[in-house]
Amino acid sequence: MGFVRRFNGTDVAVGLAKDGSVNFSFSGLNNGTYRDAVSGREVTVSGGTLNFTVEPSSAGIYVLNGPGRIGNPGDGYFQGGSNGGSTPASVEYVPVNPLPGQTLKVIYNGFLASESKVVMHHSWDNWTVGGISDAQMSKVNGKWEATVTVPAAARINFSAAFNNGAVRWDNNNNQDYKTPLGKPAMGVAGVQAKGLQVYPNPSNGQWIIAGMQVKADAIMVLDAAGRRVPFALDPQGRGWLLRLPGASAGVYVLHWGEQRMILMNRAE
Repeated sequence: MGFVRRFNGTDVAVGLAKDGSVNFSFSGLNNGTYRDAVSGREVTVSGGTLNFTVEPSSAGIYVLNGPGRIGNPGDGYFQGGSNGGSTPASVEYVPVNPLPGQTLKVIYNGFLASESKVVMHHSWDNWTVGGISDAQMSKVNGKWEATVTVPAAARINFSAAFNNGAVRWDNNNNQDYKTPLGKPAMGVAGVQAKGLQVYPNPSNGQWIIAGMQVKADAIMVLDAAGRRVPFALDPQGRGWLLRLPGASAGVYVLHWGEQRMILMNRAE
């Protein structure tokens, strides 16, 4: 079923599909840019005719000069996947439980894998932290991959849905794809994990490491992109003074042995 409504010079073209995909063509429309309130897809009309396809159990609501998609994927989201979104995708996360400040590789091999384009629509903490972004995925050995950095403020999970850059979506049957984040050991005045203390945190580029014997050659510092960061270690009482000379403000990850800790650098 499809229909057009016009109000105060604004055209709205609506197409509804139930059991199968439906192609819609509406003529006699005002020219301009139409945006789908369901998928966010954008179509420019220059000859008065708008064409679009709606997947099974979904809708297309194209509004002239509209804002685009309204709402986020999740419970109640009105965009079905292929065959009504009944086939969950295969999604891998590396690492499975990333920490804030770390990079996360997402590998997608679901029913959109045969498409020529896959976009990862994602956010953090159930779509509440770090804004909502779209990452163009790259095809590697038949699977689609994208790498993102976990925001320092994220604490709960990574949340995502996938699309083909147009109207086909895979949002895990309206459940989204999620992986829990790791739990950084971080406090206001300092950090403590398994007897090791790091303070002050946040800092201005210098931290005291104390509380247990740590070998200097067991320490490594990475930036938010996972790159090694030059650092200096000086004896400080029964511990060490860790410095990051010239490091910019941001989030860093301190590794010692199998342990990890978030460092907040104000770099004032």
